[in-house]
Amino acid sequence: MTPEGARTPRLIPDVLAEYGALTQQALLDYLPAGEPQA
Repeated sequence: MTPEGARTPRLIPDVLAEYGALTQQALLDYLPAGEPQA
């Protein structure tokens, strides 16, 4: 983590949310259609 990131903690949730959305989309694209999500 950089000091700049530490000075802007309010950006962390935004980054995590964006990363989570990208990860979820990647999983949806990877998994077969109709696969149950936990």
